[in-house]
Amino acid sequence: MLKMPNFRKSRLLICLLLTGIWLCQFQFLEPSIAQNRPPNKRKSLPAEVAKAIRQDLAKKSNPSIDSAQIEIKQASRQTWSDSCLGLAKPDELCGQVLVKGWRVILAGNGKTWTYRTDSSGRLLRLEPAIKKTKNS
Repeated sequence: MLKMPNFRKSRLLICLLLTGIWLCQFQFLEPSIAQNRPPNKRKSLPAEVAKAIRQDLAKKSNPSIDSAQIEIKQASRQTWSDSCLGLAKPDELCGQVLVKGWRVILAGNGKTWTYRTDSSGRLLRLEPAIKKTKNS
């Protein structure tokens, strides 16, 4: 049998444990599944998701921007490949599970931002801004 150093075993165990805990939250986050109702198949961005995105952007923007000045330009349904919504940070562990959600483009004060969310707006990720070069 292949021997593994103890620190690797413990790291693997912690990773598995955290993934299990993360997956268990879906029972509580998605009431339609727990109550045997069909999931919400909205075609337009839910108000609670829009509110969560606006509030997050207002907190992160520098200088601060009023959430009422942020306009939603586009929202499209997406299924993300992991719990980090496809935007994992270096050394971040992400649950390998499909996450239904939204990709939302916002504008305000002459700037544009793109957010990724889960279907409830509890998981939010701001896509990194694309830096313009002299040739573009």
